[in-house]
Amino acid sequence: MFLYNKNIIFEKQAIYFMSNLPKLFLCWNALSLPAFYIFFKVLNFFFADRPIPENQIIAVSILFAIYFMLLFAATWLGGQQKWKSRTAGLGILLIAFLFLVLYGYELIYSWLPALGINFHNPNKSFRIIEFRKRLTTGFLVTWIIASAMVFALRYFSNKKRLNLKKEKLKQLNNDISLLKSQLNAKHLCPHFIEGVIAITMGKMTTDKQEDNLDNLLKLASVMHHAIEMQETESSIPIKKEWEQVVNLLDLASLGQKEAIEKVSLPPSLQDIRIPIGLFLTPVENAIKYGDVLKGSSFSVRFIIGQDKWIFRVVNDIIHAKRNSIKSQKTGYKLLSKRITNGNWPIKIKRKESQTQYLVSISGPLN
Repeated sequence: MFLYNKNIIFEKQAIYFMSNLPKLFLCWNALSLPAFYIFFKVLNFFFADRPIPENQIIAVSILFAIYFMLLFAATWLGGQQKWKSRTAGLGILLIAFLFLVLYGYELIYSWLPALGINFHNPNKSFRIIEFRKRLTTGFLVTWIIASAMVFALRYFSNKKRLNLKKEKLKQLNNDISLLKSQLNAKHLCPHFIEGVIAITMGKMTTDKQEDNLDNLLKLASVMHHAIEMQETESSIPIKKEWEQVVNLLDLASLGQKEAIEKVSLPPSLQDIRIPIGLFLTPVENAIKYGDVLKGSSFSVRFIIGQDKWIFRVVNDIIHAKRNSIKSQKTGYKLLSKRITNGNWPIKIKRKESQTQYLVSISGPLN
């Protein structure tokens, strides 16, 4: 478990940052009220023809702060990828704008005066065009400020996430190198995993490094599982073994334009215990000697009977690929040894013809 212990600090940093993002979001909005208040006090001190009453400054600051929060939320949600978030952002924006258009006059000349806050100067005549122009200008200025704050927050949050990913990426590369050394020292490094290492590291030099973080995590997990297969004769739930099979199939898709079709694990099998490596070994061999693209003969399936389950792996053999691989054929020997030593009621049937590789594994449901 050393791999996960080394990376736990990066997981905690990422979780801490993401969990505190809403607090940071609220903090920026809460600061908008004192910021607008100070801004209008400065304007009043330097540019006003006559001193503006304190209650007017407070009222305007509250109105601008409320609209800043609404427009901040609208811009933040509008920049998300999910259509529901974008729709919510657009809805908030429309509500804020329509409220200003439909109720702006009542707010300034009816509701606030009822509270003793009067903005109207009796020495100046009311002009509806000028009134609407001021409202629109205030709305746009507030939206620009809110958008700038959204972009700034998103920039810093993305930069923080990117730095965390780079640190984790560096640690993962070191861990994978160590795992590979351990596998090589045991002369048990699966050929496919070795190939995936080359593919993944090759993509690291051409693609964005942070985009390969998930693949490296899967690779490290499979390699750790491979070491554990050789060092223990423990049993694990099928769902745990199946996680590594899925990781292996995902890694097999690297460098392919089409993803590999995978079957779902039947719920009735998830908690049944099996010797470690029972499913990973035949799948790794099928990938090693054959083609796993969509449309190929590669298939993995479960068959549930009345009293037993069957796991089948079928794939065509590519002879040029097989002949180029030097294998010690220790995988099934070790697997058979684990089954025998543990008195497992599990049967393995292997069949390799000139053209096809087939493995059938069966065990009791109870």
